Order: sequence, then structure tokens, then C-alpha cells
Amino acid sequence: MLSEQNDQYGKEAVDTLMKRMEDDRGKFVVIAAGYRDKMEEFLEMNAGLASRFTYKLHIDDYTDKELLEIFKKMAQKEQYVIAPEAEEKALETIRQMIRTEGANFGNARSIRNMLDATVQQLSIRVSQMPQEQVTKETYQLILPEDIRETK
Repeated sequence: MLSEQNDQYGKEAVDTLMKRMEDDRGKFVVIAAGYRDKMEEFLEMNAGLASRFTYKLHIDDYTDKELLEIFKKMAQKEQYVIAPEAEEKALETIRQMIRTEGANFGNARSIRNMLDATVQQLSIRVSQMPQEQVTKETYQLILPEDIRETK
């Protein structure tokens, strides 16, 4: 992170960036992206830095329902089928993750991790089933008991 306290390399990088932004004004574009609090910290590290970024865009976090759709699309892309009752459990789990993780919630990254944990639990569940009950579909069907929150 360029804005860390006592980071001489970060300070040098910002100073170099600012010089380039001034010297090549109109020909040089800088896009800085990150979490809101970290971006504010970054812009405050040098008095002239914030004024050189003339346009700021904040992108809202996904809603719980949008995150569920992302979960479903990720699962579908990997050829998993989510049972309807598992969708309800996934939505509850997503809401819980949003509440407990707060500012540390990683949006789609957290959903990717949730799917990975869910697939791992699915594999464990299927491995404990009698072999004659296991089919290709068994390995692809996500049930409510497979849904896992990540930490």
C-alpha cells in the first residue's frame, strides 16, 4: 500500500507519480482504485495529491440478492446445480457474512471463497455416502447442508 506510514518507497512512488501527472497533464491518465477508507488515506498522504484526482467514482457493494446471483452463476459455470432450499440457505449465509465481516467483507471474492468451501463440503458429504447411491448428479447437486460460510 503506497500510503503506509513510514514507507519511504511508497512516498517516492507517490512523488514520482505526482511529478508525472503535472509534467504530462492532459496526456497522462492515472486511475487509482481500492477500498474507500484506503483510498482516502492514500489521497491524504500528500497535500497536492487529492487535487490532482479531479473525478472520483464510488461503486456500491453488491446487495445480498446480487451476491446470491453471483454465487449461482459461479456454481453453474462449474456445472453445479443448487437445490432451491440450498439457495435459501446460501442467501441466509451471505447475509450473515455481510453482518459479521462488515468492512472486511470482500463481496464477490468472499462469494468465490464461499463456493469453494461449499464444494469442499459437498465432496465430503458425497464421499460418506454408500457407493451405490453416488451418481454424476450427486457430485453436482449442492444441498443446504453443503453451504458453508468462510472465515
